Amino acid sequence: MTDATRRGALAAGLAAATALAALAGPALASKPASAPQAEFIIQAVETSPLTKRIPPADYQVRRIRVSTVNPRYASAFLQPSPRARNRVQSVVMLLRQSPNGSWRLLDLDAISCNLAPRRVLNDLFGGCIPR
Repeated sequence: MTDATRRGALAAGLAAATALAALAGPALASKPASAPQAEFIIQAVETSPLTKRIPPADYQVRRIRVSTVNPRYASAFLQPSPRARNRVQSVVMLLRQSPNGSWRLLDLDAISCNLAPRRVLNDLFGGCIPR
């Protein structure tokens, strides 16, 4: 294979990869929560009616991310502590910040499409579950 043939094959490969990336859609652009945001989000999870039957000692709130599309929405992951793995299931969570600044847990596990704008759900989760 000549240098010209190799350069042509490389250029064709790069063009194909660029076209494929464009078809794949935008990457998730959410960002990690700041330390104060994370504290308030953890507090919202621990005091939510949706988690009231789970003692906070039985789980950790991890991977807290804030939407870059609308920073009033966030996602997090509820992970069971080692001693609670038989009782607590790992789930994703959707949260929303109210106008007064407090955070509220909206849903656990299968995030419904009607809970936030579609662009926000794509940003945080890569999609949603139609119900």
